[in-house]
Amino acid sequence: MKRIQFAIFITLSWLLSQDLYSQSALDVLRLSDQTLIGTGRAAGTNTSMSGIGADFTTLSSNPAGIAQYRMSEIMLSPTVISTNSKMQLTSGSERPEVTDNKTKFRLPNLGLIFAKNGDEKVSYAFGAGINGYLDHSQYAIFRGKSQGSITERFAALANGLDTSQLDPFEAGLAWNTQALVQRRPDGSYSYDYEDYKDVELNKYQSIQASGRYNEMAFSGGINLDNKLLVGATIGVPTFKYNERKLYQERDDQEAIPFFDQLQFREYKAASGIGINGKLGLMFKPVNSLIIGAAIHSPSFIKVTDNFSTDLRYNFTYNSDSYSLYSESPEGTIDYKIRTPMKLSGSLGGIIGKFGFVNAEVEYQDYAQGHMRIVSDNLFDKEVEDKINDEIKANYTSAIKVRLGLEIAAVKHFRMRAGIGFDQSPYVNQRDFKPNFGFGLGYRSDFFFLDLGYRRWESTSGYQPYFISQASQTIVTQDLSQNAIVLTLGFKMH
Repeated sequence: MKRIQFAIFITLSWLLSQDLYSQSALDVLRLSDQTLIGTGRAAGTNTSMSGIGADFTTLSSNPAGIAQYRMSEIMLSPTVISTNSKMQLTSGSERPEVTDNKTKFRLPNLGLIFAKNGDEKVSYAFGAGINGYLDHSQYAIFRGKSQGSITERFAALANGLDTSQLDPFEAGLAWNTQALVQRRPDGSYSYDYEDYKDVELNKYQSIQASGRYNEMAFSGGINLDNKLLVGATIGVPTFKYNERKLYQERDDQEAIPFFDQLQFREYKAASGIGINGKLGLMFKPVNSLIIGAAIHSPSFIKVTDNFSTDLRYNFTYNSDSYSLYSESPEGTIDYKIRTPMKLSGSLGGIIGKFGFVNAEVEYQDYAQGHMRIVSDNLFDKEVEDKINDEIKANYTSAIKVRLGLEIAAVKHFRMRAGIGFDQSPYVNQRDFKPNFGFGLGYRSDFFFLDLGYRRWESTSGYQPYFISQASQTIVTQDLSQNAIVLTLGFKMH
C-alpha cells in the first residue's frame, strides 16, 4: 500500500500549481503500454505468435511472420471484452469494496493476406488490415467515508488570486457556487477551507470510460530458401477515448456549517492518429527451430482533447436550502505523443505434425515517452515540461514474457494454452502481473475457425483529486480484463 501511495504522490504532486488540464503523463503511458488482443489462435496461446508466424497478429508484432504464409487468406475476429473493476478507499471509517464491470463488442482483427510463391527458394507475402489492442474501457465506482474534501483543493488553487484570475474549470466553479469562502484581513486573497479539515465526509465517485485503440497495418515479407524471413510493417495507430467522472461529497452528520453536499463532474473526449514502422527477422537454423527478433519504431501520434467540468454545491443558510450550479467552458487542446521504441525476441519450436511451442519477450523503456503541446503559450510549455519530467521520474523500462503451445491431437483440431507475465512500468513497482489464455481451433485446407480466451490483471492506485498538506483520498483499483476471440478465415489458392 505504501508503494501505491508513493507512486500517486509523485505522479500528481505538481498538479496544484496549474489549472485543470486534460492531458497528463498517464496519457503517454496509455498510448505506450499497448497489448495486442490477437486472433483467436494467438489469444488461445496467450502470445502474439512472433516465434511461429503465419498469423495475422504478427503484422503488428514481428512482420517477418507474414513471410511464413504459403496461401492467401482473408479473416476477421469478432470479440467480446469484459472489464471488471474493484475499488476501495485506503483509509476512513467506512470503506467498502465496490465491484462493477463493463462488457463491449469489438472487431479487433480484419485482414487480407496475399501470398505468392516465386520459385522453390523464394516466396512473398503482402497483407493489410486492422489489429486491435486492449483499451481502457471500464465502469468503476468507489464509495466510503474518510477525511478531507475536494473543496480543500479548490481553495489551494485559488489562494493568492483575485476572483477574476480563478481558473474556469475548478476554482472558478467553486467561487461561483459559493463553495469557497474568501477572507481578506490584510488585503490579500485567501480562501477558507478550515471547516473541512479533520472531518469525515461520505464520498462517492463513478468513472465511465470507453476507448478503442487499433492499428491499420500494411505489411510485406520475403522468405529466402525457408531459412531467412524478413518483413516490414507501416502502422497507422488510431484511438478514441471518452471519460465521464462524477464525484460527490455529502455531510450527513452536519459536521460542517452550511455545507450539505457537492457534485463535481469531469468530461473528456480524446482522439488521435499516428504512424510507426516495424521491422522483423526470423531465422531457421533447422526446420523445427525458429529464432525471431523485431524492432518497433516510436509511434508519433497527434491527439486532440476536448474537456469540461461542472459543479453543483448545496448548502443551508438561515434555515433555507440553496443549490447553486456552474459549468466551465469547453476546453480544447492539441498535443503530440511520441511513444518509446520496442524490442522483442522469440523462439519457436515446431513439434513435427503435433503442434508447436512459442516463447517471446518484449522490452520497452517507458521513460522515453514524450509529450509536446501544440501551443506558443508560455504556461502550456511549463505544463509540457512538467509532464515530461514526470514521465522520466515515474516510469522505467519493463519486460513482458509469454509462453504458449498448440497441440494437434486430432486431425484438423487444435488445443492451445499459454501463460505470461507483464512487468509494471512504474519506478517503484517492479512486480510482474500474470496473464493467461487457452483455446480451441479447427483448421482445414480451405477454412479455419479459432476460439480463444485471454485474461489480464492489474493493480493500481487512484486519486479522485489531489491536495498537498491535507488528508488524501486514495483508492486502490484492481482490474481484470477478459477477451473471448472468435476468428473466422478462408484460405485462397
